[in-house]
Amino acid sequence: MKKFEVPMDSISLLEDFKNDDQQFLEPFLRLKSSHLIILPSFSLKVDTATIIRVYLDESEYENIKDHERSQLVKENNRVEIILTGEYISDQIVRCSMVRAVIKTEGKTDSRK
Repeated sequence: MKKFEVPMDSISLLEDFKNDDQQFLEPFLRLKSSHLIILPSFSLKVDTATIIRVYLDESEYENIKDHERSQLVKENNRVEIILTGEYISDQIVRCSMVRAVIKTEGKTDSRK
């Protein structure tokens, strides 16, 4: 992570920092300042149009890590996750507790 983090920090200090660069760097800086950048994460479809990124501690990740996406797709299953968390931004959530993980029959959406 340090190999990635140091160049990103250096880029943000440049005087000729461009708006295009800012759009790329902003999510990184938000994750870093919220201490989320080194935590495990997964994508969660909230509704038909919204996918968020959920960051959680290793201990909470233990509750979901056995559900591999490729296996879910192969078996035509999906996982419903009920969690408690806090929005860091519109698309980033810091999970404080995984309340339930329910494997059900149904299509797992393709990655976009």
